[in-house]
Amino acid sequence: MRVIPRQSFLFKSMLVETVPTQDTHLLHEEDMTRRTRLAMLCSLWLLTSELACSPAWPQAPGPGTAQQAVGQADPVGILRRLETYYIKSGTIYLHRDVMQKALEQRPEFAAWNLKQSDDPDSADVAIEITLPSLSWEWNFKMVYRTTGQLLGTGKVKALEQHQAAPLLAAEIVKCIQSARGVPVMQAHRGALP
Repeated sequence: MRVIPRQSFLFKSMLVETVPTQDTHLLHEEDMTRRTRLAMLCSLWLLTSELACSPAWPQAPGPGTAQQAVGQADPVGILRRLETYYIKSGTIYLHRDVMQKALEQRPEFAAWNLKQSDDPDSADVAIEITLPSLSWEWNFKMVYRTTGQLLGTGKVKALEQHQAAPLLAAEIVKCIQSARGVPVMQAHRGALP
């Protein structure tokens, strides 16, 4: 008895067994045609998925809205209009109340009349604090809540939350001060330098 070697081709969970004959060349061409079609479909799928994820085409603003659109997209303009903020701690090593107390002790926050919000949806800006693992580098970023636009970032080095909070507050004040300028402050007892 003579054993004929068989070749197997796997297409989309369908196993097709063939016996090598003269028609093997035709099977190879069919296989290449299928692979080409599959590659074209994958390319088309990738192209359409990229288009679906890209932002919508910008529309021309109506009359009188050009200045509003520029003012809203401008980080300096957003920081100048800032009234409320929300503190979001992305680490268990810094509690919101400790960071809030450090910001309230800054005389600039009182002079600018900035108010802390307990509701993240009602605040103008979210101040997000993070501490990457295995580091003592505390990071913050200020994000405009309605658009998600990044307004400012910074980092400080400290061992624990009571050391990090005043340093972070000073860096946050520097970010806001770059847009608003130095505030006019009245004499404040117990203010930090």
